[in-house]
Amino acid sequence: MQTDDVFLPRGSFRVCLYALVFFLVLELSLNVLVHTKAFKMLKTYDFFERWNISRFSITVNSSSPCWWMQNATIKDVRKIQDSGCKPVRNCSISPPDLVGALGTYSQAPSYTDLIRLHPLVKPGGLYTPYECISRDRVAVIIPFRDREEHLRILLHNLHPILQRQQLDYGIYVIEQENGTQFNRAMLMNIGYAESTKLHNYTCFIFHDVDLIPENDRIMYDCRGSPRHMSSAVDKFKYKLPYPTLFGGVTAIKREHFELVNGHSNKFFGWGGEDDDMFRRLTSKGFKISRNQLNLSKYKMIKHRHEIGNKVNKRKHHLIKTGKKRYKRDGINNLIYERLGMELRLLYTRIIVSINETVVMSS
Repeated sequence: MQTDDVFLPRGSFRVCLYALVFFLVLELSLNVLVHTKAFKMLKTYDFFERWNISRFSITVNSSSPCWWMQNATIKDVRKIQDSGCKPVRNCSISPPDLVGALGTYSQAPSYTDLIRLHPLVKPGGLYTPYECISRDRVAVIIPFRDREEHLRILLHNLHPILQRQQLDYGIYVIEQENGTQFNRAMLMNIGYAESTKLHNYTCFIFHDVDLIPENDRIMYDCRGSPRHMSSAVDKFKYKLPYPTLFGGVTAIKREHFELVNGHSNKFFGWGGEDDDMFRRLTSKGFKISRNQLNLSKYKMIKHRHEIGNKVNKRKHHLIKTGKKRYKRDGINNLIYERLGMELRLLYTRIIVSINETVVMSS
């Protein structure tokens, strides 16, 4: 029995082919959409960091002489130095060697002892993690004058904390010459300007020399909005003195600092610059963040009030009229003379001269 072959009309075949391609593309798109949303959800809830996935390797080539670097920590520094291996993973947002609450050092070792105690620090106060690739490049800016003992105490406490936090950092001490009214805010602006000439920093920690962190889980990095780190100081019974304070120790991303034009340069003497900076930030829509109490505790080193840092009698007027000057008073009109720069073994020392008359008339 002979049967006739059945053929689809050419137009129908083309329609079926297009339909098949359409459904394949649709299925692929839906799969991509579902997986993308799932990834965003896991990232939102810090799944990868909570489980510290960055510390583990998906594929381990055990034949490589540096395969063990996948799980290396700061405790392996000597082994890393001897092997010449390079980091192969990003540092975790929750570093594994943190210990939490600390008994802070109150003694001020000599610089000879400090160098012996902190051998991993490079000239200029620089450090780069050996075991992983840091998530931030951090400049710690310390406005300074006549506090040598306090500086040694701070360095002794701070270097080991920053190293356990796996940060790529540098410490910059910006010293104002004697004989003029101290200008803390302008020194911080100068610290930003001078440090960025040396390295491409992405995060700035502005740090008073007399404040010592009591917990190494107070992270010295920049996450999200500007952060007031020292909101619980022992001198104030670990309470925030007032809600518009943004001083002591603060963290801010480079792009945010540049957006508000840094600090004001007009605050000579004591007081006012922190409140002015709070207003600068909020005027640009930033919400100041603060950690919970146990991650905000700092000890203040006792000291006498400086003769060259009298109370600023113009501070209230400067704060009140500050908004008019935000665009022209800050890092875009710094006027100072750099008298010297030294790459000391534990920090970079930059000495500057500031002419109050010139700055106030600019």
